[in-house]
Amino acid sequence: VVSLGDKIGLLGFFPEGNKSSAVFRLLGNGHQELWQHLEKSELWNFPVSIIRTIEGYLLILVEHDLSRSSSASTLVLTVVSESGATIKQQRIPVPLHSGHSSPKNIIVDVAGQLVVAVVGAPLAQPTGRPVMWTNPRTGSKKFCTTPTSTILLSINLNSLEVQSQKTLEDEQVVALRKDGEHLYAAINVKANCHLESNFKLAEVGVGFDLKPLFQTSNVNSVGVRDLLVTHEHFIFVGDLRTFLPSALTTEVWSLEKLSNYKGEDAFSDSFWEKQEDVGNGFVLVIRKNGTQVADKVFPDQLNRSISNVVSMGSNRFIAVGGAIG
Repeated sequence: VVSLGDKIGLLGFFPEGNKSSAVFRLLGNGHQELWQHLEKSELWNFPVSIIRTIEGYLLILVEHDLSRSSSASTLVLTVVSESGATIKQQRIPVPLHSGHSSPKNIIVDVAGQLVVAVVGAPLAQPTGRPVMWTNPRTGSKKFCTTPTSTILLSINLNSLEVQSQKTLEDEQVVALRKDGEHLYAAINVKANCHLESNFKLAEVGVGFDLKPLFQTSNVNSVGVRDLLVTHEHFIFVGDLRTFLPSALTTEVWSLEKLSNYKGEDAFSDSFWEKQEDVGNGFVLVIRKNGTQVADKVFPDQLNRSISNVVSMGSNRFIAVGGAIG
């Protein structure tokens, strides 16, 4: 759901075998449907957002081929009139596999340029070799799991041409926020092939020059899901994953139990209690100068996460998430 002033934009897709069609709907004051735009494809089409423009509305989607790890994604921009009629379209190749984005990663900056962050896996190398990190102290080598990168694009809203582009390797932009003349990005980061992640806040400058303002360094895995910028504070929400010692959770099976194994019930509490990591939601508030004001962890026996935060007026906000437990 996207807020468009006194109207509402609805995003969805119709799956059809190994492809999908992106669906954009515009609803009026009484929630009546004003128009629907269907973007068909022979690949997978997923809607990203709708924004208001001078001509009408800009529909944003990402198209990709999930069958090949070497295939790039495509950012598709379609301008439609107030009545939903197509005016023009631009297709922009994005060198990421399974590229995706969300309304949190779409913003019009202070210069009036459309800024889009697309997250995905770097395209497979021609040799097919996995990414490797070498410890500078010991010389030992470690193979990484599939990394996640972000491509930032600045696009002219009139011509729909790319003005600048930058790749952030091993970093996942989860939210872009504007505050006056400033543009901020909340970014999840992983270092040296580690499973755990941390996050950072950066101010985005000209040419996507990033100025770090704050960064976590937690021994557990901390992932930010959303960012709220107020007059005096930055508010982060997300999930905190605590890794338990495997000796406490890993069960040694007997030969008899193995021979009679019939699978696990994923809806049983006992299934989740055996996991080696526990997911909790968190809220973190820092001042504009980077000093911490408050934080709170919302625990859950199984798994909890907070995914969205919005302002509720002066010194208040509401955060939304989900829990398995």
